[in-house]
Amino acid sequence: MPSNAGAVTLKIYTGDGHLVEDGDVRLHVDNIVKLCAESSPQGRKPNIKPMEKITLSAEAYVALGINQDADATAMSKAIVQLAADRNKHKETADALQKEIDAARKKRAEDMVNLAVEQGRIGAPAREKYVELAMKDYDLVSETLKAIPAKASLAASVTKIAGNVIPADRQNWTHLRWLKEDPEGLAKIKAENPEVFETIRKKHN
Repeated sequence: MPSNAGAVTLKIYTGDGHLVEDGDVRLHVDNIVKLCAESSPQGRKPNIKPMEKITLSAEAYVALGINQDADATAMSKAIVQLAADRNKHKETADALQKEIDAARKKRAEDMVNLAVEQGRIGAPAREKYVELAMKDYDLVSETLKAIPAKASLAASVTKIAGNVIPADRQNWTHLRWLKEDPEGLAKIKAENPEVFETIRKKHN
């Protein structure tokens, strides 16, 4: 019995009803207190692993421009500088590529515009041929050359003139027609205006 008559006596029993001795109770309590202390934030030992040294390949050290004994701070600065240099080179490369693309487009446009002027293709097909020429200039060039050009108006007039004007008058000037055969010239003007224009422009 405790010396203090008003004290409360704590008795602990096992699961099958047997009384646990005081010595065993103290041992269990000490173990519980120790376990709680170890699991508390104050009693828990920090599980911090020391940072391992970063090791790079010899090529990486050369690329970064640092020595093999460089610390993490030096490595960080070198990586930041490498990224900045890369962005600068990329901007230069992009600008150069734009110039190349512009030159290729102008070359393609010049070729296609000439084909339109020669009557090899119609104006509505211009953009499509330019797009194809930028991808394969040589192929489009050969394709356009294979398309017959339309005969010019001057060539057509000359051909008509050869069929209308007698062989002995092929070299007559406009003035000679007026002097020697004005009626024939008037007939040509009425029936073949293109031929008449050819004669009218011939002064020598």
